[in-house]
Amino acid sequence: PFTNRRNANTFISPQQRWRAKAHERIRESTKPVYEINREACDDFKLCERYAMLYGYNAAYNRYFRQRRGSK
Repeated sequence: PFTNRRNANTFISPQQRWRAKAHERIRESTKPVYEINREACDDFKLCERYAMLYGYNAAYNRYFRQRRGSK
């Protein structure tokens, strides 16, 4: 069931590899806002802990949104 390292990529054609890389670039450039917010929150430990209790949307709003009236 497993192939060795040398033959691992031989069953995928170069055109299929190129197409997969292009699709990945498109997906990365068109990420939904909630996914970008979640990644920002995952990099900040306090935000991540808050998200475990209240959700990522609430955590992102608490730690990264500009509050009204503040500079």
